[in-house]
Amino acid sequence: MEIMCENPEIRDLIKDDLDRVVKVCGGIPLVLKIVGAHLRKQEYKSDHCTQILEALQKGGRIKEDDLSNRLFHFVYDKLEVSTQEAFLDICCSFHNSRAASTVEFIVGADQLTVLQEVAFLDIDKENDSLFVHDIIGSIGRTLPNSRRIFDINSWCEAEKDETKLKGINGVLLPRNDCTLEKRHLNLMKNSLRILKWEGRIDVGETEAVTLPELRYIYAPGDISWVNVEALHKLAVLKLEKLPTKLTGPLKASPKFQ
Repeated sequence: MEIMCENPEIRDLIKDDLDRVVKVCGGIPLVLKIVGAHLRKQEYKSDHCTQILEALQKGGRIKEDDLSNRLFHFVYDKLEVSTQEAFLDICCSFHNSRAASTVEFIVGADQLTVLQEVAFLDIDKENDSLFVHDIIGSIGRTLPNSRRIFDINSWCEAEKDETKLKGINGVLLPRNDCTLEKRHLNLMKNSLRILKWEGRIDVGETEAVTLPELRYIYAPGDISWVNVEALHKLAVLKLEKLPTKLTGPLKASPKFQ
């Protein structure tokens, strides 16, 4: 009860409603935390408790492993699209980041505030760290419309069916034997927001690729393969070496530091 509502006076006012919610939630702390965050934002009222109960009980008896999933969608579907995208960026790329300030720079402080309010993440400002619970992160990463690639199998599947690369927002692969080619980037050119690639990049020496939506780049070498002057939304660039000739053109991005 205290996880859902810290104020004892409010708890007493809608005690019966909160009791019903606690019973349905099975006393699972993560579930109660998200329910409590939702009620705080929407106000502690009987009809709001009923809405949550209806969402969780939809389809009959709840299995414990489905409870978090139903609750996630109940909250997630009410978020603005921009906040949903920020959350997917985080849970696919920075879900246990020790640089919360960097993540804030990429997705925006307002989006982080909303995601904290709905209990989708926690931020420790003192240690500049950000944390997404494993269950919430896992649900987010497996959404059918997440449009993020973060494992080798998904990348290999997308390579075989290039239609799957169109509209991709993030590619996040650890060091591997895959090669990122110009045809891949061209298919993602109008949607790619985050690129973390530690493998080989072979774009050739022809005209560089324009990726206007790119906000974050992590790559082992230089970025001569991308039209740097068109990176107007770039916020963070991580390279082993930053060629001096790039520093001028990068200033074309108002967010880049």
